[in-house]
Amino acid sequence: MQPSGVKCAEMKGFHPLLKPALEAATLAALLCCITAAVALVLGLSGQRLMTLYCVNLCAVLAFQIFSGNSGVVSFGHTAFMAVGAYVSAWLTMPTALQRTALPNLPAWLAGHELAVPLALGIVLLAGLLLAAVSGLPIARLNGASAAIATLGFLIVVYSVLAAARDFTRGNQAFYGVPRATDITLALVFACLFILAARRSYPAARITAPRAWARVSTGAVCSARAMSPGPCSSARASHHKHWSLTNANTTETPQTCLLRLR
Repeated sequence: MQPSGVKCAEMKGFHPLLKPALEAATLAALLCCITAAVALVLGLSGQRLMTLYCVNLCAVLAFQIFSGNSGVVSFGHTAFMAVGAYVSAWLTMPTALQRTALPNLPAWLAGHELAVPLALGIVLLAGLLLAAVSGLPIARLNGASAAIATLGFLIVVYSVLAAARDFTRGNQAFYGVPRATDITLALVFACLFILAARRSYPAARITAPRAWARVSTGAVCSARAMSPGPCSSARASHHKHWSLTNANTTETPQTCLLRLR
């Protein structure tokens, strides 16, 4: 028996794998039209507004790719945003301002003043390294235990960033970061995130265990059709980095961790 989604796609004349891509392309085109309209009507303030909107949209879609597909509430995404924000600040900050704002920064971190594309690549590598270290133990958990573990990870990252004053200025404002994220760059990444959130390979891998659980539950319910209690119970149980920092010139651990509230 074919799933209902496949039947609907066939009735509409679309291949089931092509339909999500068309939906994502439509949403991306709609976002481009809205961004262009707001920027034209409101001028520079509209560009600033839509830049922040696209950055926040990337954060929301990052939550969706993991939590929306896995069903596991994650508090750790905000920690990754905070780490990416500070790493990008260290790499792109002008050397003169860096000596004033962070006089005790180690020599291997100071004075780089890299271009945005190169700094972005290093930020992505730092995020992957942090994800590998933190994800190995959390991947063995599920449900409430995984959510609590991500909350503990967030608290650890926040405590380290707030205490490392020579690196992050502690609770003081982190000034001097160049405003390198414009409306074009933010819009491009927002469109890429939309495409990634609609049935991308990582999203499909995360969704697969939940889909298999539904199939297994359906098989058990079909085999126990004379016992509606477990079936109804099983059916009932199945019903927040870089860009943000370079779009804002000041940053603190509190703003990194509370921005998605």
